[in-house]
Amino acid sequence: MRKRMLFLYFIVILFFLGTFCNLYNIVDGRELAAYVPLYGSRGLRVEINGMRGTIYDRNMTPLVGDNYTSAALVDPLSLDEQSRTLLYRYGLESQESLQEKVQTGRPFKVSLSQAISGSGITALQEISRYSEHNPAQNLIGYIDADGHGVSGIEALFDDYLFSDQTGYSAVFSVDGVRRALSGIGLTFEGSPAYPKSGVVLTLDEGIQKIAEQAADELVESGAVLVQEVESADIVAMTSRPTYDPYNIAAYLDDENGAMRNKAFASFSSGSSFKIVVTAAALESGIEFEDEYECTGFYDAGSNIISCGETDGHGKINLEQAFASSCNTYFCNLAQQVGPERILAMAKKFGFGASTSFWEGYETEAGNLPDLQDLSAPAALANFAIGQGVLQVTPVQIMNMSSVIANDGILKSPNLIYGFADENGEVSPADYAGRDVRVLSKSTARKIHEYMCETANSGTGVLASPILYGAGVKTSSAQTGIVKDGKNVLHTWVTGFFPANNPQYIICVLVEGGTSGYRSAGPVFQRIADKMIAAGYVDGNGS
Repeated sequence: MRKRMLFLYFIVILFFLGTFCNLYNIVDGRELAAYVPLYGSRGLRVEINGMRGTIYDRNMTPLVGDNYTSAALVDPLSLDEQSRTLLYRYGLESQESLQEKVQTGRPFKVSLSQAISGSGITALQEISRYSEHNPAQNLIGYIDADGHGVSGIEALFDDYLFSDQTGYSAVFSVDGVRRALSGIGLTFEGSPAYPKSGVVLTLDEGIQKIAEQAADELVESGAVLVQEVESADIVAMTSRPTYDPYNIAAYLDDENGAMRNKAFASFSSGSSFKIVVTAAALESGIEFEDEYECTGFYDAGSNIISCGETDGHGKINLEQAFASSCNTYFCNLAQQVGPERILAMAKKFGFGASTSFWEGYETEAGNLPDLQDLSAPAALANFAIGQGVLQVTPVQIMNMSSVIANDGILKSPNLIYGFADENGEVSPADYAGRDVRVLSKSTARKIHEYMCETANSGTGVLASPILYGAGVKTSSAQTGIVKDGKNVLHTWVTGFFPANNPQYIICVLVEGGTSGYRSAGPVFQRIADKMIAAGYVDGNGS
């Protein structure tokens, strides 16, 4: 009986083993997995473009997303030897990284140095948000891996730009281990084009390119601004050095400030501040000595201040001192005018206060000394020539020239023109500042004359364009920094052109320059000449 029961038990076990083997022969594990997507599994989505709203210039020319690069969708299981070779040769990732992706068997996207095609490779033309020479990079900023703005305009309007993100992706039908199913292919979802909605800046792409080219050729470190006089729109803004938005890590510790927008940053002013001292003297109503004997040195008590002209200028008046940037004249003039009047005038021009372009988006404030800091003759003398603790931004220096070009009125500078909807229709931005009278018309006109004389025969002759002339003020500011045994200077030129009918303001900062005359002046001239040649200037009104 016992033997019979054991025999029956053995028979049952053999039956179940046979049944299992037959089932396995019909559908093994891999075959079963292949049917998973047919029963509710999702396909594998490969992102091609994570689209954001567009950033435009004032003429609705895109400043981002106008650059096309080669890419490919790769199905590793369909690669032949020739396709593998092409992939490893032209893929922008390391060969090791690509081999690891191929070994997974899962589809992926790769950026390429040139277009390729072959078995298992689907060629793409991918839109890059930034190009190799992206205009106004330090102003526009960059985005992170998730498509969110981190700096600049990208960060300021991230909620608006990211909300328009549409995405463009490829969807592979895959098995249970996310490998592409042969013969089923792929589908595309979304749009490969940037949305029409976005942010419109006051920049003019044509003028921006002129400024960028001049900066590339003549400014190793610094900033360039171009502003339209009548509208106060900033039509060009560039900072040097700049950075690669696709390789941010390489610039985080950059000692030259590649990640900073230097147009918004603070620097030593130097002689450009003499415009403020001149304005304070002319507006004071006091009788000051117009003529002064420059010997080449000014005794400020605890400090001896030298003039740029070693042997002195001799007897000169205010206009001559302005054009030649005579330090001793302005040290003496400041003693007559007094620190109270000069400080008050500096504040009227906007020094010591940030410039706001949008809520939460503003320049540095710079630095003005306190009145008690100027009680000593040496401190006041240094202040008169833009030295000491005085710190200014390129935007502030631009605004100062704008006051002169606009007959004494400070117009709030603009960067944000408006917003485009999904149809590309633009609604103007509602963030207008108010115009403020800083100087009387007569004082502004007088300084206008002084600046034109500076361009004609003074320290600004290298800044004057070939046609129509200009009005400028140059500057060479000591920083107190010594590099390679030499004092580092911040060199400037600021002013307007054409001379008689100002249409544009240009402000140039060159860090580490030799002088405003030699370093910054030619940048101004280069930009003005090219703008005139390109037809941006109305010569009839010159």
